[in-house]
Amino acid sequence: MDRPTIQVTLSDLEMDFARRIAEKRQSENKKAGRVDAHGHPPDNAEGIETHFKGVCGEMVVARGFNLNFPASYLYVRTASDLHDAIGPLEARCRARHDWGLLWSFDKDKMAPPYIHVTYDQDGPADVFYIRGWLFGHECADRGKFEDLHNGRPPAWIIQTGDLHNLRNLSGRGA
Repeated sequence: MDRPTIQVTLSDLEMDFARRIAEKRQSENKKAGRVDAHGHPPDNAEGIETHFKGVCGEMVVARGFNLNFPASYLYVRTASDLHDAIGPLEARCRARHDWGLLWSFDKDKMAPPYIHVTYDQDGPADVFYIRGWLFGHECADRGKFEDLHNGRPPAWIIQTGDLHNLRNLSGRGA
């Protein structure tokens, strides 16, 4: 690989904790009667799996940068070590290493860095890789606009080679 990555293996305890947070997020969607950001209706079990991998991605970013995970099940993030250390950021977790960073103009912010995390959907469930990052405002310039189907709005896909090197994120990373 031509760019540094950070490999993070989550413990069984961390994976269990991520599952509980995912269930809580889905439960909050159900109570509010809202479709989640991934297009899953409140009663869809697939939503829990999507939230689970998203929470894992958030934990991986925290571990990868030696920060405390804020352990919030809320959609509105509160101040945390992540925020204080690198500013507001978003972890984006994808199920294949060759899939790029996903960014949606409709719902995503322009300013925060979006951290690209991948895992192998056919490999060990607890091994993740931090691949790179981009500010939201850079995503549309570097990505390819694609229809995602599954009820999700079209979004930009930015390939790993077009992301910033991890060394350029506040002097942290590989």
